[in-house]
Amino acid sequence: MLQGNFEEAIHLLEDSRAAGKLDPAGETLLGNAYRQLSRLGESERALRAAHEADPDSPFAAYGLGRTLLAQGRYEEAAALIAHALKQRGPATILADLGHAQYRAGMSAAAQESLARADALELEPHRALLTCYLRWRLSGQPADEDLRKRLRRYDHGLETWRAEAERLRATPYGAALAEDVALIEKLIEG
Repeated sequence: MLQGNFEEAIHLLEDSRAAGKLDPAGETLLGNAYRQLSRLGESERALRAAHEADPDSPFAAYGLGRTLLAQGRYEEAAALIAHALKQRGPATILADLGHAQYRAGMSAAAQESLARADALELEPHRALLTCYLRWRLSGQPADEDLRKRLRRYDHGLETWRAEAERLRATPYGAALAEDVALIEKLIEG
């Protein structure tokens, strides 16, 4: 998984499952690997099984939330990511919560989550999208301060390009591709 060899990870995890040796943590890994290969139905089934087996696991709830986000089921995704945070998931997933809330049209909740995320030390891709979404929600015109901030995290753009491409057949992937294009224009000035 860490090396990005999702096919091999799936093969090993499916073998463990067939042998009856896959626990909820393994199901979570399997579901996340399926999502990385855009196998969203299989991802949801594995992650839902993991979440039902261990509802207190922040990793299963977060993984399922990310899969539902990719499927365009934004409100459900937000609820699961919020649950993951309540179960002591890493604070950085506030950015993902704000993202899901934004897509669900939950503007006030998204503004709050994204503001809280913005105060954290985030990975470049999360910082970039958090900055962009906060700007979108603000209704303010783009200015040089926004462009400078986006440029600071522009190396995180590749993560979102890849996700938009991987999920291009979904409404979420199409919406993300539009956001990526706008972020690129903003960065270019």
